[in-house]
Amino acid sequence: MKYITISLLFLFIIIQSCALDEPSITKTETNLNNKVLSPYVAIGNSVTAGYQSSSLVEKHQRNSFPNLISRQIGNGELEHPWVSYPGIPNILELKSLTGVLAPAPGTGIPTNTTLARPYDNLGIPGIVLADVQVATASDNSYSGSAAIDLILRNPAMGNTTVYQQAQMLQPNFITCWIGNNDVLGFATSGGVQPSSPTNSQVFANLYGSLAAGLDTLAEYVVVSTIPDVTSLPFFTTVGPRVAAGIPAGGVLRYQEHGQPISPTHSGTSTAEDLFTYKHFITLLAGQYAAEIGKPSGLWYRDLAADMGIPVSALIAGIQHLDTTQAFGFYPQNPIPDALILDESEIETAQTSISEFNTAITNLADQYGFALVDIYTIFNNIAQNGYHEQNVHLSAAFITGGLFSRDGVHPSDAGHGVIANEFIKAMNAEFDLDIAPVILYPLQAQTAADQETKAEPLHNIQSLKSTVEVLGGKLW
Repeated sequence: MKYITISLLFLFIIIQSCALDEPSITKTETNLNNKVLSPYVAIGNSVTAGYQSSSLVEKHQRNSFPNLISRQIGNGELEHPWVSYPGIPNILELKSLTGVLAPAPGTGIPTNTTLARPYDNLGIPGIVLADVQVATASDNSYSGSAAIDLILRNPAMGNTTVYQQAQMLQPNFITCWIGNNDVLGFATSGGVQPSSPTNSQVFANLYGSLAAGLDTLAEYVVVSTIPDVTSLPFFTTVGPRVAAGIPAGGVLRYQEHGQPISPTHSGTSTAEDLFTYKHFITLLAGQYAAEIGKPSGLWYRDLAADMGIPVSALIAGIQHLDTTQAFGFYPQNPIPDALILDESEIETAQTSISEFNTAITNLADQYGFALVDIYTIFNNIAQNGYHEQNVHLSAAFITGGLFSRDGVHPSDAGHGVIANEFIKAMNAEFDLDIAPVILYPLQAQTAADQETKAEPLHNIQSLKSTVEVLGGKLW
């Protein structure tokens, strides 16, 4: 009996020691100060939807930042277009401890399409700003996103738009984070398609129309700025690794934006250009970066397979391409335009983001909306990391914990951070006392999901859907 008692005591000590790993956080109570934040409707794109690791899947939809906010204000779970595992598209999973990424097997199925009213979370992966008040289906949208049909469910919902479905729910509280894809489609596709972001004046006019509409729909509205491309690991991960392999005095050859391959000319990037982010090699290039310096046509083989044509036909149609030359070191076999953002393309993206954010900020001030400055918040995290509630995150791919496996969409922990930034803005603007989301369980879930400290290698198969859900195309 004595041995059993000692064993149980020893086990208790071990359990208590393990429990110390979880930060001790003082939980506070929410006080809405007699303000009504229901019904709550969320409008946005893939981030609002809870899209992670190239997929819309219930496991992560449950931790979307709108759902986290809804719980904190006492509204419980929002109705989302729940999708069973492995999601739509199939979620990216690590297939081995070496960090190889591929879509999970199986087929995800929407599970609540018969809901007799619009979803509370109207975040639609792939949409652009112009779609919110116009599109009723993918075939009459600007983005062409198939997720519009999944989430709006027309004609069953009366051939209505995102805005009209939000109106049907008679909300008193709305979060609206939209406009990311108006520039990220250009950036994530390396400027291939679309060849430029949405025109800034067009964006301002569209956002002005939407803001005026939101002001009539709900008493409390929160909007957000658009993050800088330099804060996203999709753009900042691969370049420094490639830079380390460029010989002293050597340069990387790349296909310039909108230019055909030439036997005598290409863009050039030095190791310093890549280390200092003067040029970005995107996460899509992960597997192809290993081919640099080799006589390789792997990118073109994968691209041809994605297009459903023989690689010989693809290569025959690209004048001056010679895959017997060292990939990335000769102008005849340069890094393809789709895999790189050069200085001029980065400037184009950042100028658009700045102008978009000016429009969003001015309109938020005009209508008295709460404003979440995600642009500044994410840039600060990229520079200094995130340190709150004894939780420590960074913008590093995989190891940082803020972003999911696709390098663009936030992880569960990232959604917790975003939810708390929205809550801070709401508390300040609307005189509320909403308690913050406790981050540790979300961080623990993210750590379990990532499974490895290795940097996974991406290719067309693993990241094409992410580029497309951000509004871009690779061909």
